[in-house]
Amino acid sequence: MVTVGSTGLKISFESLIKISKLLNNNGFVNNNEIISNDWIKTSVENRISTNLSYGDYGYGWWLKSYRGNEIYRALGTGGQQILIYPMEKISVIITADTKTFSHLESEDLSNKILDIITS
Repeated sequence: MVTVGSTGLKISFESLIKISKLLNNNGFVNNNEIISNDWIKTSVENRISTNLSYGDYGYGWWLKSYRGNEIYRALGTGGQQILIYPMEKISVIITADTKTFSHLESEDLSNKILDIITS
């Protein structure tokens, strides 16, 4: 499947878990490097500064500093997201009803989760 990059990606919950594990394990799965750690580091560097509440942008990742902790996320329609707190190797995957869950509600939920995992 080919998408335009900003929309149209359909991915299973199980695959979201695999992606988050890959990032938390610096690109490794069972001692096999799947993605180079250098590429992961490059992809989560700020490439586009924004004034948006959900942060700045890297290569496919939204980047946010929350209480002095670096967080990165993949954000999707209606509140879908992967939230990664790499310092503690914590990932949270959120799925939602894209017809009723707004982006603002998603950001509020993310911040509540971050309050818990970064305290």
